Amino acid sequence: AKGLIRDLGEAGTSWLPTTSSRSLYCATSRDMIKFSLSVRLTNSVRTLSVKEVERGMRLARLAQTDGWQMLQARFPTFRVMQEDGWAGLRDLNGNIMQESLFSLRENLLLEQPQSQTNVLVSLTQAAPDGGDSLLVSAVKRLSDRLGITVQQAAHAWVDAYCQQVLKPLFTAEADYGLVLLAHQQNILVQMLGDLPVGFIYRDCQGSAFMPHATEWLDTIDEAQAENIFTREQLLRYFPYYLLVNSTFAVTAALGAAGLDSEANLMARVRTLLAEVRDQVTHKTCLNYVLESPYWNVKGNFFCYLNDHNENTIVDPSVIYFDFANPLQAQEV
Repeated sequence: AKGLIRDLGEAGTSWLPTTSSRSLYCATSRDMIKFSLSVRLTNSVRTLSVKEVERGMRLARLAQTDGWQMLQARFPTFRVMQEDGWAGLRDLNGNIMQESLFSLRENLLLEQPQSQTNVLVSLTQAAPDGGDSLLVSAVKRLSDRLGITVQQAAHAWVDAYCQQVLKPLFTAEADYGLVLLAHQQNILVQMLGDLPVGFIYRDCQGSAFMPHATEWLDTIDEAQAENIFTREQLLRYFPYYLLVNSTFAVTAALGAAGLDSEANLMARVRTLLAEVRDQVTHKTCLNYVLESPYWNVKGNFFCYLNDHNENTIVDPSVIYFDFANPLQAQEV
């Protein structure tokens, strides 16, 4: 009635949903769009906050520093979809309305839209018709192409995944203090001939830093950033997302298809992580992953049953429980 909002109609090019229900993709745009979605999915209502979109801006500024270039030089096939812009509406009191927030996400697929790039969850999920998952199909094609057994092909795939995904992420935390909470929905595996050759991380709201990143953050005047983790936060979140949620989905999918036992595949993961530990400076996380008898992992099912909103819960530890370390059983 006050004429404060005008409907401008539809305009522009077509946009398509990604595997994330609140992110949109356009083949001709340099950016994707991630927006607030006032719907509860799994454990939380998916609205953005100013704090979260600012994390993307912080990471984008950090990507212009010498420290980032050093990290990229060590891992040239590891890239981040930077989120270097955001916008939202203000209410009549000048407060930003969280439901209106959206962020711009760099479209790293713009110049190679037909590349063999898959979100990890798309690779590992069971086929709806009961057939092979995309991951198992890729491993079988790799076996046929190279003339090796499916077990050998599964080993080659897991080894390449560890080199392309696990090694840069654990090194980024240990040597640079950069924590990227990578899980199945934000790990994009780039493949060539069905073998992992690169890794793209998306979703910068899941970024954090360790205290040994303070000097690096100070180069962009962010030494007091709100997303600096304690040791307890690192050990609770990082191994859960990167190993339990993501990597063990790979070993489970290959094991369920009978390509090799999960124990053998996990042993290969353990071997890679032990090698990385020998090469990095800060070993706290890798010591925990390799030596702790238990990990702290999130109980999504019980979180849902108890009607917890994961994003606003006062004490997140109440939705986590102790989980016997599966890598300890693989120690040789």
